[in-house]
Formats: sequence, structure tokens, C-alpha cells
Amino acid sequence: KRRAHSKDLIGGLSNGVRAGELTEADSGPDWRAVAETQKERLRIALGADVFQRVYNYLKQVHAAGTETTSRESQQALRQFVSRDELDLAFEVDQLLYIEEVCCGNSQSGAEA
Repeated sequence: KRRAHSKDLIGGLSNGVRAGELTEADSGPDWRAVAETQKERLRIALGADVFQRVYNYLKQVHAAGTETTSRESQQALRQFVSRDELDLAFEVDQLLYIEEVCCGNSQSGAEA
């Protein structure tokens, strides 16, 4: 068995493939596709109107640098969703995180 060299480990690999030789299939999930799938699932679960209101609100919270787990944010979310749907609102928050961090989508537009 071949021992991993540092140049292999730099690319996060120890199987003999050098950094820069990755194929798209090796590079992990397609985060844009993940985000779009999650967005569509949440639109269906919450309804398009409620989803959009939650999405817009949370996008504003992110832009302001406020914690979405704060009591104030949770109370505001309750204006849009029932107690039973709060977990879906937090999934919208996760969607925004994926869009901002993984997809580099931090545009100021609020439309989802």
C-alpha cells in the first residue's frame, strides 16, 4: 500500500490522486442543486407565499448580522408560521446558509 505524500494530503486526498486532478464527480455535492431542491421542497411544504415571507425575513436578519436563533427572531417567525412549522422556518435559514456560504450567493435581492 502506497504511503500518502504531503502533496496528496493538501488536496484532502490520500488515495494517490494529486490536488488539481479532481473530477467534478470527486468534488462533493453540487450545492446549487442542493439549494434549489431544498427551496422547492420548502415552497411546497410552507406554501409559496409563506415561504417567500420567511425567506425574505431571514435574509434581512442575515444581512443585519442578527442571530436567527434570538428570541426576537423566533417571535417574528411566529408571525409567518405556526409552532408546528417553526422547524421548516429553520430549514429556510439553513437554505440561506447554503446559498450564502456554499454557493456564494449573498446578493441583496430578496426574491427567492
